[in-house]
Amino acid sequence: MSETSAPARRDRPAPRPLPHRLPAEPNSGILAGGGFVSPAPNRPRQNARQGAPPPAHEIRSPVVSGVRHTAPMVTCPECGTTSEVPCATLFNRLLALDHSRAEPWGPLHGVAVACYRLQHGSQLPEGSDVLLGLLRVFVDEGAAAAHRFAEGRRRANSHRNRGAARPAYAPTTVSPNGFRVTLADVAADGTFPASGYERRVRDWADATITAWDAVR
Repeated sequence: MSETSAPARRDRPAPRPLPHRLPAEPNSGILAGGGFVSPAPNRPRQNARQGAPPPAHEIRSPVVSGVRHTAPMVTCPECGTTSEVPCATLFNRLLALDHSRAEPWGPLHGVAVACYRLQHGSQLPEGSDVLLGLLRVFVDEGAAAAHRFAEGRRRANSHRNRGAARPAYAPTTVSPNGFRVTLADVAADGTFPASGYERRVRDWADATITAWDAVR
């Protein structure tokens, strides 16, 4: 009986070397060799002092969509405007600009004071004809003519009433309410910006004249 020889053993080919891959970019999800892995989720940075990130319920978003926190609105009982800043506060801001004598606020100081007093009866001296006259000159002839009018009235009063007491301020019973343009409109963003200021004051004066003409 002949011995059967075992089949020759075939050696398997050596495995091919895998391509060299660089480590993944942090949180990129892409390997340098072209592979893809799920990116690691962003985690809040740990506070070195606390040693751990804050709990999830304590993390607050800095922006809440659709929500805007504003100051409560205030309605002036005299001129009728509604704004976040009371009229008295706005007027004090305007006076500070006026007294700086800078353009464009300084030259319109008299007109602005006249508008404010005519729209706020508690600030109006008895008799409104002079203030309305100043506004009419300003609207019809401009700032230079209004300045000449105011200077003429000032000189006349200083010669005629030298040493006399200043007129008392008292609420008037005929002061209109609900003006088309008010101090809040002139203030715009609350700072009385220089751009367009004279135009806004002219609109303020015109609205004041119209309201007063309706009740006289």
